Amino acid sequence: MIRIKNDNLTQICNEFYENTKDYIKLDICNGKEKEYIQRNLKRIITCKPIDFEIILNEVRSKGLTVERLKKVFVGDDKYFSGYKKFSSKNTKSYNAYDLSTKLDVNVCPYCNRNYIHTVKSVNDKSTRPQFDHFICKKKHPIFAMSFYNLIPSCSICNSSIKGQSQFHYETHIHPYFDDFNKIKKFAIDKKLLSLVNKDDEFSIIFENKNGITTNEETKANNHIKDFALEALYECHKDKVLELIDISRAYNEASFENLVNEFAKSTQIFKDKNDVKRLMLCHHVEDENIDKRPLNKLIKDISEELDLI
Repeated sequence: MIRIKNDNLTQICNEFYENTKDYIKLDICNGKEKEYIQRNLKRIITCKPIDFEIILNEVRSKGLTVERLKKVFVGDDKYFSGYKKFSSKNTKSYNAYDLSTKLDVNVCPYCNRNYIHTVKSVNDKSTRPQFDHFICKKKHPIFAMSFYNLIPSCSICNSSIKGQSQFHYETHIHPYFDDFNKIKKFAIDKKLLSLVNKDDEFSIIFENKNGITTNEETKANNHIKDFALEALYECHKDKVLELIDISRAYNEASFENLVNEFAKSTQIFKDKNDVKRLMLCHHVEDENIDKRPLNKLIKDISEELDLI
């Protein structure tokens, strides 16, 4: 739902390759498998999703076996290699904590509902986001260690909801390259949001933004359906009702008065956006939508209510 923004993605990707390429153990491969993987390893690990299908076609044409690729790129109890080594806390060199720290994604990009902070080795306790495989690693293990196939996400989206669902770049929102926020906006299934009083009077839905393509709409609709976003956001009707209450109590003049009032004694508010952020407890700018859970819901509904 929220695009992953990082100006250093290419550098992080290349560092990821340099630090994990030796996790790919080729001892169990036959000649043609070993030759293909050795020749194409950097390309496999750093490839962008638009090129996934090209590599899959090459794998099929060369007859590389899924079971052997699983042992090489995913690993198991016998073969401590690939993703198993990368994701293990026992790996003291570069591991999943290092990647999540570098990416610095603190809110699940799939749902924008849950924090996914990385906290490493505090009183022997640590936590990090799960890494969802956008292309299922069970069916396509060759991408188990591909940088752009590893999406930092919350456990609900990754384990409880998405699971083994088959995603493809052509049919689903990819958080590194697609911007759901430019395609869809939150709304409710009633004409006048400002007249709602109780949570049983409306449902939260998604509407298309203007100027989107058919492909963008399809990908966003699949994202909504496969992550059950409308059902999940029904749990957040209280936020919508809070915003309605604020809209009834305040208007632009009220926000301006607060800025002016505090300007007499302190510079706590630089402008009206500072007031709104404090009152809404969320960011109201597009560039900051990834900083807190529910930011998109708050922003879209606040716009509908003319709060921002």
